[in-house]
Amino acid sequence: MDTQYFIEKGLLESLRNKREIKKSLQTRSKIVFDKNYLGLRRKDIIAETNLAATTVDRWLLRWDGYSGLRKSWYTDYKNLDLTLQEYKKLLYSVFSDGPRTGTPAKFTEQTSNYPAYIFMKLKI
Repeated sequence: MDTQYFIEKGLLESLRNKREIKKSLQTRSKIVFDKNYLGLRRKDIIAETNLAATTVDRWLLRWDGYSGLRKSWYTDYKNLDLTLQEYKKLLYSVFSDGPRTGTPAKFTEQTSNYPAYIFMKLKI
């Protein structure tokens, strides 16, 4: 029987054991799986993964913070509004990287020649 618990557990377990995915994704899923499905304590996960406490906390809090959304996604899946693949893709997205703060903005035609653009605006 497909329940939210078993689908999420299966997804996390498969990500945790896959060899052809990014190491960061594997580590994130391992943190959540070990805490929520193996019952490991936070300090044991920190020791086992050799990660900073803030990193472990970040991913546990992110997973827990998405609980309402995960429940909504599961409801959509049960109501046949989402396929199993779409539902798993949404769960997978919880572990994706957030936007990077140092990423440069995309250049447009207007800003590609920025010094000249500023010069024109200042009318020097």
